Amino acid sequence: LVYLDSALRLRKIVTVITVFGFIYAFYAILQSVLSPTRIFGIYGSPFATPFGSFVNRHNFAAFVEMAVSLPLGLLFVGAVRRDKRLLYIIAITLMGSALLLSGSRGGLVSLIAEIILLIILTTGTKGGKKVALQAILSLLLVAAAVGGAVFVGGDTSLTRFAETASSQDISSNRMHIWNVTLKVIAGNLPFGAGLGAYAQAYTQYDTLSGLELVEQSHNDYLQMLADVGLIGLVIGGAFLFWFFREGFRNSRRHNTFRRGVAVGAFAGCFAILIHSIFDFVLHTTAISILFLTLMAILVACGRRFEDDIKEFDEIKSRPRRSASVTPIGERPR
Repeated sequence: LVYLDSALRLRKIVTVITVFGFIYAFYAILQSVLSPTRIFGIYGSPFATPFGSFVNRHNFAAFVEMAVSLPLGLLFVGAVRRDKRLLYIIAITLMGSALLLSGSRGGLVSLIAEIILLIILTTGTKGGKKVALQAILSLLLVAAAVGGAVFVGGDTSLTRFAETASSQDISSNRMHIWNVTLKVIAGNLPFGAGLGAYAQAYTQYDTLSGLELVEQSHNDYLQMLADVGLIGLVIGGAFLFWFFREGFRNSRRHNTFRRGVAVGAFAGCFAILIHSIFDFVLHTTAISILFLTLMAILVACGRRFEDDIKEFDEIKSRPRRSASVTPIGERPR
């Protein structure tokens, strides 16, 4: 918020995130083909499923669903010039394909929720024709991303959704973890077990052998209640109220570019809030930094900057073309 002090800087940071997301997705797809078990082709992770530069595929999906939100918002609002639309569509398709290839089911659900929110924000109370066009655009983008993922091949989020056998890995057995977390919450009301004390509080209520340590609940909302109890509930509720109020307010800006950026940042943060129901992605520094960056962009879209005012003043004070007719009441010199 300190450095986003001009409309020019706002445009630059949106461009940087979009370009980086495109390059990062391209690298991740190459890595999934050339060395799927090693990060940068060097670092192996035998006890996890790496993707991109993250040791966990869910973290990669969370990062990409935020990076793709800004170009999606600009495209849905119509703030992209015609000669650049193809570039934006390619970038969005590549990021969507990389997200599907990561195999994160939570990431896929969050991306769908993000697109639905974008459709709601960019159609409003207008006629059904625009709703249909937005839906068709969304379906085409999703189809292109799915096509890219199928073309590359390998395990994807769609194939993981089709799996019927439940995993024996305790880290993915979310229902058991959530049930134990509810017992932790009930046993530590009203102030919670304490920040960072979840892993220790969990063992007291765990009915399994305890061979594998559970340090996160795979649901940040439940873990917030387990850590800080009702105080966390109040603070978290206040944050969500402010977030949605700011998001809906700034998504109605008259400036087309500013409205597209606000809509995209709002949808990207919303996707992380959905993803946090299934995973603990905000515990990773890179994801939390990008999340806070999108939050800052969302707030900045509601501000007025000096270069905005200068641009407006230049248009107002632009000298008019001299008239070729002599005004009435004046004699020609």
